Amino acid sequence: MKKAEALAVEERWKEFNALLAVMIYGLVLFSNIPNFVDLTAICLFMDQNPVPTLLADTYYAVHSRYGKKGSVGGCLPLLYEWFSSYLPKSGAFVTTRDSHKWPQRIMGLTANDIVWCHIGMDIEEVITSCGSFDNVPLIGTKGVINYNPRLVLRQLGFVLKDKPLDKEIFESVCFEKGTDPEGLEKVRSAWNSIHIDDQTSLDEKNAVAKQAYTDWVKDRVKDRLLPFPKVNLLYEQPPEVLTATVPVENYPQVDMENTQLCEKRPDT
Repeated sequence: MKKAEALAVEERWKEFNALLAVMIYGLVLFSNIPNFVDLTAICLFMDQNPVPTLLADTYYAVHSRYGKKGSVGGCLPLLYEWFSSYLPKSGAFVTTRDSHKWPQRIMGLTANDIVWCHIGMDIEEVITSCGSFDNVPLIGTKGVINYNPRLVLRQLGFVLKDKPLDKEIFESVCFEKGTDPEGLEKVRSAWNSIHIDDQTSLDEKNAVAKQAYTDWVKDRVKDRLLPFPKVNLLYEQPPEVLTATVPVENYPQVDMENTQLCEKRPDT
């Protein structure tokens, strides 16, 4: 930290940003020893491709750090930043903060109020599986765990057309570092044969969910008895658009763009 402070005073921002990234990774997100950044974290950034490992460590930490009543210890700030980035930044959701509890505010939103795909995101290809795995296994500094890209296509700008297959969303691998050498070797080998889908196979880029997918989500909610209370909606919902005005297949895209434009306007 002293070195970073000295670099900031000297305005050597390139070196400062690199050191700051290592400190955030080693000291804030997934701390190991107090006031110490281990060699693994440093080597990770020196290899210049930290994203898969960061993703693995995020999933593994969230998966393994459960506390009382299902809370996730040590990762709440990170999860909060990710989650809130998709929520409205103005209007009733923000102004009712003092008078409504967090669950009530969330339940006052609909799919039309969420920013599913951020403006400027231009992803053309998605790794959807590796080797014999039907999802994507990830190797982190603390353990190995898979993630299910079929569930995040909407956040990447693609349409969620149908319910995912069971084999695409189950826990295909999860173990602590050093406990399963054969499993680790299997995951390493899988990354020699990755499967990439692009717009040809993933189809439209609308960042919407169609009826088959939303029905699947509703069934999962009922099956897992998630507590979704009925509350008044915080935002006025867009009216039904006649196909004579906008083709029905283009309406989700138009609606999403309209919502994002409204968020940018200071008077909304």
